[in-house]
Amino acid sequence: MAPPNIVVLGAGSRSFGLYTLRSLLAEPRLEGAHVILVDIDPGRLAEAVRLGEMIRDASGVPTTVGGTTDRREALGGCDYVIVSLAVKRSLRWQEDFYRPLRWGFNHCLGENAGPGGLFHTLRNIPRMVAIARDMEELCPDASLLTFTNPENRICQALKMTSPIRALGFCHGVLGTLPRVAGWLGLEAEDLDYSACGVNHFVWLTRLCHARTGEDLYPAFRAFAATRPAPPGWELCLEMLRAFDYFPTTGDSHVGEFVSYGREYYTAGADTHTLSDDTLNQTFRDYLEGRRDISEIASAPGGEVLVESLIALHRKEQRRFGTVILPNNGAADNLPAEGVLEGVALFEDGRVRLESVGHVPEPVAAMLRLEMDIQRLAAQAALNGSKKTALQALLLDPNVDSLERAEGLLADMLERQDDLPELR
Repeated sequence: MAPPNIVVLGAGSRSFGLYTLRSLLAEPRLEGAHVILVDIDPGRLAEAVRLGEMIRDASGVPTTVGGTTDRREALGGCDYVIVSLAVKRSLRWQEDFYRPLRWGFNHCLGENAGPGGLFHTLRNIPRMVAIARDMEELCPDASLLTFTNPENRICQALKMTSPIRALGFCHGVLGTLPRVAGWLGLEAEDLDYSACGVNHFVWLTRLCHARTGEDLYPAFRAFAATRPAPPGWELCLEMLRAFDYFPTTGDSHVGEFVSYGREYYTAGADTHTLSDDTLNQTFRDYLEGRRDISEIASAPGGEVLVESLIALHRKEQRRFGTVILPNNGAADNLPAEGVLEGVALFEDGRVRLESVGHVPEPVAAMLRLEMDIQRLAAQAALNGSKKTALQALLLDPNVDSLERAEGLLADMLERQDDLPELR
């Protein structure tokens, strides 16, 4: 089997780049891989390439790493394209959060859903579609693996507009499972689960003991009913009590999808965007020798995107993590044309969502509404339709005024010059 040719777009990202570089360049199963890093910022690109070389040399895994600011130069004949894209991340995220508040919309976080999620969608979909168009021309058989938010909406738009195989990834579900296990007095490896939802609003539809097969939901419901909720998980556990099933990823993300989310999570985007400074310092500490590069070169792997790339390339049969893909019958009472996040099943170089059958009502009702909003938001971005963007806003549970929704939309279109022109 020939080693893979991998292109990483957005390689200068501090929140995404460090451990992705480690997972690609210090992974023995990717021995011989050729990795090309791409970023529009030449300075950040040079730092990412240098750090990649340091990780590769410290690990001793014979991979090659190069860099370019021209993505078309990199894409020709590659096998996998990894994308982490953000436009003025800190500034725009804060605007996506605070401007809707000023217009009277009591939403959470402003990243993947709610009014702020619409503007994030409008910014990033045209850029992701442009990448897919380049891939159609230069590497039509390659897979696009994305960490770019809003994940579900981007994957929905790519499904609607391009034949390129696109997979979305997130750490949310895998990051939640150790917490759930700890609440139940178990280890993460003791859990067997099924999951279904849209990214950052993914529900555990089945929760069992991996060895005995015991249904753990009764114990989990008892925990939610009798214990004080840990900070940051009050909303999720209240929803478990109300709906009998548990939404993963924590209150900040889950709160975006419901009208009562801000009753539980009120912190702004600052708590996320200000972490950029810390991440940048960590990057430089490794580059400038204040931290030993062997710390990261020898760190455990397991990055969900890279593990999935390996499973695809080596044609492994594997059930692993979660992935964002078209429904294709995985959930029979959710829109067949929609995109979902669920457990990934890999086999012979292909991947699909594990079937969950009938998603419990009214969980399915909440997901159907969000999938409708996502479809409209994707259409607005793809077609440049102001009316469709307004419709997506008006369907959102966080929006309670048509007049103020029109005002917010006009305000943001004037304020953010990197939004597409809407007619």
